Amino acid sequence: MTEGGASPGATPETQKATDAVPSRAARPAILVIAGTDSSGGAGLAADIRTASAHDVDARLAVTAVTAQTDGKVGRVDVMPPALVAEQIAMALEDGHVAAVKIGMLGNEPIVATVADALARFDGPIVLDPVIAASSGGLLLSESGIATLIERLLPNTRLVTPNLPELAILSARLGVPAGADTDGKADALLDAGARAVLVKGGHGEGRDAVDILYRPDRPPLRLASPRLVATLRGTGCALATAIACRLACGDTAEDACRRAKAFVRRLLRDRADLTKSE
Repeated sequence: MTEGGASPGATPETQKATDAVPSRAARPAILVIAGTDSSGGAGLAADIRTASAHDVDARLAVTAVTAQTDGKVGRVDVMPPALVAEQIAMALEDGHVAAVKIGMLGNEPIVATVADALARFDGPIVLDPVIAASSGGLLLSESGIATLIERLLPNTRLVTPNLPELAILSARLGVPAGADTDGKADALLDAGARAVLVKGGHGEGRDAVDILYRPDRPPLRLASPRLVATLRGTGCALATAIACRLACGDTAEDACRRAKAFVRRLLRDRADLTKSE
């Protein structure tokens, strides 16, 4: 590059195109802490696609490598905690990360490592509590769940459990299995989460209803007509879309609304594709 940023031999047209691309520092950036999915449907692949769709840079800290398909989980190798810690430190080093999304963690040492690595991060943290794969494989150990509740939950701006995850987390907090969704979500707030978005994709009824819970406010229902479509990675995409919107300055309520609309578009496109097959 020559002084002033022009490339040697660049034509006015190519230089104009280059100048039109925003610099990395000019775009919002999020840090995604999660595992890989060899099928490409969920995990970091879904996170990267989502960040790109929101014109947000994604920095990555890989917690685990999984071998899986849409129907089963094969091998899961968790990264060494020291490597996870160094990835996070390097990603945060220049101060450009505006929000963090946490997905799959795998075991208790990784949960503790992530909690330590983010202790001084003062931006919003979105926690997608990945406990089991949609195909049924366990993706977080029992001790990992306990440490997640104790050390990560109090530092999150928002936690996004689906109904099965909400049941598991609230049970660890002493909530009876027969309690309603409000009671289960309130337990997570009492444990330190600043907000809880309960995802309704596993529910029943004509509408898919996500419910946003915050202290001292009535629950906010975000409803949309349920689509007949199956798509892996929607939980990853929702949490990452929320982190992207928070990085862009949205309120938690607006971020949840816009992220839900984004995931609905993904499901609608999948439903249209299925009809055409």
